[in-house]
Order: sequence, then structure tokens, then C-alpha cells
Amino acid sequence: MAENDWVTVGSFPHGADLVFIEHSLEEAGIAYFKRDETTIQILPHLSQALGGVRLQVSPRDRDRAIQILKDAGVLIEEDHGQNSLLDRFDQHSRWIPLVGKI
Repeated sequence: MAENDWVTVGSFPHGADLVFIEHSLEEAGIAYFKRDETTIQILPHLSQALGGVRLQVSPRDRDRAIQILKDAGVLIEEDHGQNSLLDRFDQHSRWIPLVGKI
């Protein structure tokens, strides 16, 4: 799956916040990607600026992943069909050499 095929279903201040959710996603057979996890591990003070560690899944698994997050007690901000600001930023900044790698 190409990098830009993932959709963000939630964001977390630190990668460790995803430990239990990762297990549930794996049990459900949902592939996931944690965007910016390494950057935030190395530079934790950038977590808020980057939008935290973003949990991303395939668009076909989006609804199941959101249900798993809700069942785990994670508050989900419904996007009502619109891209979040971070998703739009990702779409428009991928071609910028430095920003596209973050």
C-alpha cells in the first residue's frame, strides 16, 4: 500500500498510548501505520506541533478501526466526510523534500 493510501483515524501524544489499541487492531486483522512515531520519540517536544502520533489505516478498514478506538474509550472527532487539517497538510506537503519526510 502506498504511503498516501492511509487515512488517519486518531492521534495520540506518544506512541506508547497505542499499545493496547495495536493489539486490538492486530486481532481484527487491520493493518496500521503510526505516522511521526519515531520523530516524536526522538523529539518529544514536537508532539503537539506535529499533531501527535497519527494512527493510520487503509480506507477500507477505517470504520472498523474507529469502532475499535471507540470501544477502547478513545474520543473520536467525527470528520463528517471532510479531511482534517493534518490530512490536508499531508496531501499538500508531500512533495516538499524536508516536510514530506517528517
